[in-house]
Amino acid sequence: MKKLYWLLFTVCLNLTAVFAQPGAIGVNNIDGSPFSCTGLTNRGLYRTAKLLANQNAAAPSWEFPQDCAFPGDVWRPYSSGTAAVPFNVTVPPVPNTPAALYNSNNGGGSGVLSAVTSGRYYIFNIENVVAPNNAFMCVMESATDPLAITAVTRTPAGSAISSSTAVQVTVTVAGTTAPPENVFVRFTTNSYAASTIVPVVFSGNTGVATIPAQAAGANVSFYIYSSTKSKSTIDAEVGLHGQVVHDMSTLEWNTNSGANYTYIVSTSSDPILVNATNSANDGFYPTLKAAFDSINSGFHTGAISVSVIGNTTETATALLEASGTGAASYSSVLISPAGGAARSISGAIAAGSSLIHLRGADNVTIDGLNAGGNSLTIENTTVSATSGTNTIRLDGDATSNIITRARVLGSGTMANGTNGGNIWIGSAAIATGNDNNRITNCEIGPSSAGLNSKGIYINGSTTNITVANSGIVIENNRIFDYFAAANSSAGIDIAGGATEISILGNRFYQTATRTQTTGSNHSAIRVSSTSGNGFIIRNNVIGYASDTETGTYTLVGLGSTKFVPIDLSVGTTTTTQVL
Repeated sequence: MKKLYWLLFTVCLNLTAVFAQPGAIGVNNIDGSPFSCTGLTNRGLYRTAKLLANQNAAAPSWEFPQDCAFPGDVWRPYSSGTAAVPFNVTVPPVPNTPAALYNSNNGGGSGVLSAVTSGRYYIFNIENVVAPNNAFMCVMESATDPLAITAVTRTPAGSAISSSTAVQVTVTVAGTTAPPENVFVRFTTNSYAASTIVPVVFSGNTGVATIPAQAAGANVSFYIYSSTKSKSTIDAEVGLHGQVVHDMSTLEWNTNSGANYTYIVSTSSDPILVNATNSANDGFYPTLKAAFDSINSGFHTGAISVSVIGNTTETATALLEASGTGAASYSSVLISPAGGAARSISGAIAAGSSLIHLRGADNVTIDGLNAGGNSLTIENTTVSATSGTNTIRLDGDATSNIITRARVLGSGTMANGTNGGNIWIGSAAIATGNDNNRITNCEIGPSSAGLNSKGIYINGSTTNITVANSGIVIENNRIFDYFAAANSSAGIDIAGGATEISILGNRFYQTATRTQTTGSNHSAIRVSSTSGNGFIIRNNVIGYASDTETGTYTLVGLGSTKFVPIDLSVGTTTTTQVL
């Protein structure tokens, strides 16, 4: 934590009448008599005051009397007539220079600033030292009123972070940053005896900086500050004068109300990290199943982040229950890779079962990211025609879930119209059906063990339209190598109990020749739901041997083989569109 000291002395400024009160800053005009302390801010290791020039002036004076008492002890040069203090430069307390030097009983002489410009802001920072010590100081000049730093968040959240995980810090300011104002994340692992600053890169009033992955066992502390100085200038000054330069270079800061922002780098080697709103319970798990079991028990609550920081081998279904089922209580769950590497969740799960099962779960996002080196493969290597064999299953009114930017692989070989597939949105409806789920920008294909017969399978309850699966969007996916030599097969297979599903911009292809041993139907898209209406099938590409539209989609069949690229049998209450 950044060290804070009790109030040692109060800084006052004795300046010629060239500064006015900025509207919301609350600093009184300072005209040399009497002294005013209103608006001066104690930041622990240093004091700061922000003033607005109301006219040009060639050489205004400055000094810092103790406790606003005059005459009395004061910090200013040892004698008058020294050179002017330059702006935006840390001034060390070197005798016989224009520096904040301790003088008892009104000794020394008033310092002089460089020329000030009307309409510019001047931020006075002085080290919080006690007599008879001299002080570092810096006067920064800014063309604009420094922006308040209003919000700071980080990803992953929570108190525990893996040693392989970089932390993304998101910063919000009260306006749009512009030169010369720069914003930095300053972080340390040794209580600021040494520290590093990382620039925040802004788009509008929100910016992002990344703290690199730190060593296992490290206690990381960070806060945010803005400065007129660049990172290279600050780093150079730190090399000359030490860590005090960061304080002297600060315009505004956000220190989490003095506590700073902190996290611990775990020594655990388990590949699943769970962070949640109740960060005291953050923890590591050997498998996704173990993490889901802990969430189901109510140990992690609120907004939950599940970071895949290594590869897992699952031996049984990772089942996530609906929030409110038993002790489970969460508002959202995000599952994503971290650490800048390719990650996998895989296993040979019993035939007829799921690798990942979202049973009634809502607001779950599986995001493979595909950014910063991160990627995620989810793979069930079980080769089986047993009904229900799948990689990811959603059922029991699982709604508003997202599977995006992931590789979802499987080897289920069941026929069309039979439960299962790489992604299976099934039945078991309770009140609404499995509605408003999205599968976007994924690679959906065979596992390393063999081909899959169906990429995506959707079926549901036909009791009434209320419990049918609806509002599902399947968009911009690459669905490939779906084939079974002895069974029917389809890239997307939709059966009864499904309605108003959008299939948009997907690519369907075969990377090698496929040969049937029995005559069966083969389709890219098959919809066999006469109770369903309002399907939208648009801008899909069927053909080729790759997603780059090269090569040939080759199917070798028997006399009874049928290749129907889009096979439809749907209701007619609301028009189904194929565009």
